[in-house]
Amino acid sequence: NNFRRIVFESAIFDFLILPQAAILEKFPGTLIIDNTNLCNAKCSWCPNDSIPGARGIMDNELFKKIIMDYAKKGGIVRFGTFGEPLLDPEFIKKIDFIQKFPSIYKLELITNGYALTEEIASKLIDYGVDTEISLDELDKKLFERLKGVSFEKNWKNLMILLRMNDKAKKPVEINIRIKIKGEI
Repeated sequence: NNFRRIVFESAIFDFLILPQAAILEKFPGTLIIDNTNLCNAKCSWCPNDSIPGARGIMDNELFKKIIMDYAKKGGIVRFGTFGEPLLDPEFIKKIDFIQKFPSIYKLELITNGYALTEEIASKLIDYGVDTEISLDELDKKLFERLKGVSFEKNWKNLMILLRMNDKAKKPVEINIRIKIKGEI
């Protein structure tokens, strides 16, 4: 409506929001990090296969430098965008390393769940890593056609995490993302 437009485009709004925007421009509250660009799924909607450049896992020294730099101010570290973070064999060591920095007060993970093991699930819960599982589809045939991985394995891994989290003294937040409903 017109009133809202007048307020948001006014100097008063600029006066209120610009200092906050300047802070955010200097230092992000959340560091989103791809510790790998490898992915075991072949989701039909994901651009992972078309991303140019070499495939691999982030060098541990580079990872440590990024975390140490970010920890100077701190905030949230979120793993995962276009790669599957759990394909990194050093993933647990990386979250162990982050625990040294109290300024990093929250860890988050976006995963497809395929490489989730009991050991990793235990660490996620122990370290309070809020986890988002990109399950995407509940129909087995459609899931496997769209993602190219085993529905049973993903489901089993998800159930392990949910059961362990239910028994935890301090459960983590687990979100299950469903993107698609029905045939494509």
